[in-house]
Amino acid sequence: MSRKRGGGDGCVLFMVVFTCVIGIPIIFISEHPGILIVIGIIVLIIIISIIAHNAVTKKAIAMQQAQQQQAWATKQKQIKEKQMAHEQAQARKLAKMKSEARELQIRLRLDSTVQNCYSDEYLSQIDAYEAGEVDVERNWWPEKKADLNSIEKKAFIDLCIKNIHNYKRAKLLWKMQSKRPPTKVPAYYRLAMFFEREEDYLKGIFVCQDALECGAYEDINASGIADRRNQLTIKYKQQVAKMGLAGSEFN
Repeated sequence: MSRKRGGGDGCVLFMVVFTCVIGIPIIFISEHPGILIVIGIIVLIIIISIIAHNAVTKKAIAMQQAQQQQAWATKQKQIKEKQMAHEQAQARKLAKMKSEARELQIRLRLDSTVQNCYSDEYLSQIDAYEAGEVDVERNWWPEKKADLNSIEKKAFIDLCIKNIHNYKRAKLLWKMQSKRPPTKVPAYYRLAMFFEREEDYLKGIFVCQDALECGAYEDINASGIADRRNQLTIKYKQQVAKMGLAGSEFN
């Protein structure tokens, strides 16, 4: 019984409090109409302020989103322009590599033809080739030198090409004497190794091709010049792929 009475007392107490909180202001306002108008105006101002605040907030958010989109678009444009500039630079680099390789290919060709194969000048080509062969090996260095300057590099390239020319001239005489020309020419494989160290693989490929066309198919390795050319071709294709220009290796 005491619990029921306590529950009823709580409901009565709630009703009394509710009546006082709600009823008394209503009675007060009803006796003072001016206050009701003031309260209405205040409520209206609050509502208008909330609406205005929401509108300003939405506009600020929209402006922020627009700025973010514009910044993103600008960034994407810069990235695209940078990528295009990089691709153009790489394309120019590849074109230069090909041009220099073709120039080397031309230099490797025998630049003159001796009419009299038995002349003293021509006979001296055998001695010149054999002496040049020694010079090539003497000037070859086992490890890549970081401090090797461009003059030293050019000197070694010129030495190898000169020896290759002497080999081609001497080869004609060997054939006329029914002698088998040497098929292992240091100037060829050393020059190809040099370009491989310089990561100038296309030039190395052209050197190997010239060697094979000339019959100098042996290499310092047992696999031969043909295998060296194949390895250089793989490295060259990888090099071009890294430049983002795959598919245009030999175009």
